Amino acid sequence: MRIGEQPQQWCIPIIVCTVEDSERLLLRKVVDIPSSASNPWEVICSQYHPVSSHGIRLKPNAVGFYSVLYEPAIMNTIMEAISSGTVP
Repeated sequence: MRIGEQPQQWCIPIIVCTVEDSERLLLRKVVDIPSSASNPWEVICSQYHPVSSHGIRLKPNAVGFYSVLYEPAIMNTIMEAISSGTVP
C-alpha cells in the first residue's frame, strides 16, 4: 500500500463484557471492516449475539478510539499478539 492510499479493510479489536463485571469477557475478536462501510458500528455490533438480556459493554476500560495504518510486518505482529491473547 502506498502512502495516501486508503486501506481496503480496517482491523478492529472488539471486546465485549457484561455491564456488571468488565473482567467477565463475553467476546474477544478482531473484526475486519471494509473502509467503504457506511456504518461501521453495524458491522461491529453484528459480531455479538447475546444469549441473555443482560446489558453489555463494548471495549471496556477504553479511553478513546483512533485508527492507525501500520506497515504490513508490524500489523502481522500485532494481529498475532491479539489472537494469542498476549496483549490486553
